[in-house]
Amino acid sequence: MMSHRKPVQQTSVQLCYTSSGFNLRMNALDNDIQSNYTECNAPVFRMDAMEAFLAYGNPSPYAKHYFELDMSPYNVLFGASVYNPNGVCNGIQDTLLPCEGTGYVVLLHRCNSVVCAHLPR
Repeated sequence: MMSHRKPVQQTSVQLCYTSSGFNLRMNALDNDIQSNYTECNAPVFRMDAMEAFLAYGNPSPYAKHYFELDMSPYNVLFGASVYNPNGVCNGIQDTLLPCEGTGYVVLLHRCNSVVCAHLPR
């Protein structure tokens, strides 16, 4: 049965682009945060985290190359360049993105209690 009630804990995403790249802003409320990770590129996706999967080009039937950007509620970043050759969960290869402001991830942090990212073109 589908409920038409407004969710108790809201999640929102904003995405915009500029001539130098694009900006992603994610906001989520969580009354029961579960996250034990403290190190950059730890598998924060196994607990509470905001996740973004970004690909360019024609994804049909699925994106083989994409970026995964995750942020825990405690500002722990996970970033990877992912190759998924067959669209399923076996054979996936990923390369972790640098934790510092180099490469594609220039900025990923909490700003005003939301996760913000700026990625260059």
